[in-house]
Amino acid sequence: MCSLGNGADPVPRGALDYCRRLAASSRSHFVLSFLALPGPRREGMQVVYAYCRALDDVADRPGVRPDEARQEVERWRREIESDENGDESAAD
Repeated sequence: MCSLGNGADPVPRGALDYCRRLAASSRSHFVLSFLALPGPRREGMQVVYAYCRALDDVADRPGVRPDEARQEVERWRREIESDENGDESAAD
């Protein structure tokens, strides 16, 4: 686990590594701006970027109907809320 330095719950190391790799593989100039940030803030932005990128990929996936994309985004929302509340059963 590692802390992003903001008092939030620690991020599992593997999850942070995934977010770093995703940001590093991006060709976005926005991601390059993260390099100017101190370590914990840079890592926080990499996590936010990975989240936004994942949801954008859901919406842009070829062959997925808008109602299916909305359902998948809603599933993400429920999982995040259940994680925040410590209720694993709500994600199902």
